[in-house]
Amino acid sequence: MKKIIICLFALLIGNSAIAQDVTVESLFYIKATHTLSQDAYNNLDEQFNKGEYQSALTSFLKDCQPYKENVEVNMFGLKVNFNINNSGWINDRCEYKLSAKLLSLDEKSRKTMNIGIPNDKILNVEPRISCSFSREQLVLLVDELAKMYNSNKMMHQAVYKPASNDVKKFDEKFVRMFEHDKVCKLENKEDIMRIFADDFGVQTQNIELDL
Repeated sequence: MKKIIICLFALLIGNSAIAQDVTVESLFYIKATHTLSQDAYNNLDEQFNKGEYQSALTSFLKDCQPYKENVEVNMFGLKVNFNINNSGWINDRCEYKLSAKLLSLDEKSRKTMNIGIPNDKILNVEPRISCSFSREQLVLLVDELAKMYNSNKMMHQAVYKPASNDVKKFDEKFVRMFEHDKVCKLENKEDIMRIFADDFGVQTQNIELDL
């Protein structure tokens, strides 16, 4: 028995001397930081403790309570940063500022997605979007987001047992709000179009980037 233990111990020591440890960040993660008023936090915390997650969030968004959110997403070496800034009600409209920036793109991700553009070019792409919603439009937006969330839950459950309800399409008013009412706009449209034209080799005269 002692000989067996000694042999196993020697084997483990030998393997540990040969093996090389590699320490890396998670291959996929989402880091989110939120900034909001103490009163809003206390209210959300109280409702979360009661299990009222969705109703608390939808109420918070429909009230257009000011907040900031920073989200960093890493997808196997592709790192993207998103910023959301809700300024609250301004002239009876709920004002949002959104931006996105590619932080890094490793060689493995480049090969997987077949991207040949150098980092100093692709890292310049930083769309900045501003949105302005009336009270009616904001309610429609939040309700549609809630419906999308619940539909995704049904789709996830359908992997294990078929769902009887089909996933509903976008509400026509919701689509019209973005297509015709122009509630959102790309603030740096000319800069983005120039990058696409110069660095991506895309003809932009027929591209409409208004949201």
